Amino acid sequence: MGFPVVEVPELRGRVGVFRDRVHAGEVLAGLLEPYRGSGALVLAVPAGGVPVAARAAALLGLELDVAVVSKITLPWNTEAGYGAVAFDGTVRLNEGLLPHLRLAEEEVAAGVEETRRKVARRVRAFRGDRPPLDLSGRAAILIDDGVASGWNVDDVILKDGTLPDYAACGGCATAPAFSGAGAALDDDACAAGGVTVTWEPAVSWGTGGGGSYAVYRGLAPDFVPSGANLVASGIAALSWNDAAAPTDVDLYYVVRAENDEACGTGPANGGLIDDNLVRAHVSETTDRPLPGAVTTLGASLVNHAHVRLGWTAAAGAASYRIYRSDSPLPATFAPIAETAELSWEDLNQGAGAGSSYYSVRALNACGVEGP
Repeated sequence: MGFPVVEVPELRGRVGVFRDRVHAGEVLAGLLEPYRGSGALVLAVPAGGVPVAARAAALLGLELDVAVVSKITLPWNTEAGYGAVAFDGTVRLNEGLLPHLRLAEEEVAAGVEETRRKVARRVRAFRGDRPPLDLSGRAAILIDDGVASGWNVDDVILKDGTLPDYAACGGCATAPAFSGAGAALDDDACAAGGVTVTWEPAVSWGTGGGGSYAVYRGLAPDFVPSGANLVASGIAALSWNDAAAPTDVDLYYVVRAENDEACGTGPANGGLIDDNLVRAHVSETTDRPLPGAVTTLGASLVNHAHVRLGWTAAAGAASYRIYRSDSPLPATFAPIAETAELSWEDLNQGAGAGSSYYSVRALNACGVEGP
């Protein structure tokens, strides 16, 4: 389930689409003509959204107010954020992003507190002592002048005033917001060990209060998720192991989020389910191709004590096994070491009398020798 996107064809592909924010408000008012005189409340997201919303509200004859929300910005980039603070003090952090930013807890706490103060200042400046917003029985039109990171707008949550704070809105109106499968990994490249599929948590559960995840598997990159290719549902975790994954073929996985309502088509509980088509690709292999032969091998004596071997890389090799013998006869060679490098030293083997003979063979990722 998604939201309709309205486009003005004549503005497509243009640079400098609007003369200014007032002009943008005029264009937007034309798109919102069905709401003229409807009693809807226009909510502007300060600061840039105010002139856009003010012009649109004036042309449509609608009341104007503000929904003060501000993103919590990165210390080194004020245009990017990792969370947001709303006018009612609600704080939301992008838990999927934070681990990658390597911010200390103290830095995050300081960013939240600074943003709280900023929001409080703006609420006082724009709304003064007016009572909190009351949207009971009214449509709300939320207007901003652009979205840099998405986290300021995403944090504006509008609900029926009769519902408790932070409760799910219910009503089966909105499916979860979910980015889909993140990755699919072969658990054991050399055996039928299964495939593990992972994903980031759903951004929201729509009008539900929670939910679970469903996994679909197909053999074609354009497969369409359905009951016929559903392999798991009702998953609470952020990963799932497909122990029964077919081997030695290309596999594609789609993960979808289903909320906890019971008025949709979700496989776990009949909840609303998102419609993403993000596919994660993997091949569940049971072996690897044999590596090529080591065609060049050289030996030298180091400090009259050690034998240093060097060889050229073999195609498909993950490592190399070294053999040694005191006779050139093939049956007399025995393995003495393995390495992933293209050289190796046989310590003290050159210190005494006699001859040593060496052979090096390539191994693939499963440890199988080549010729």
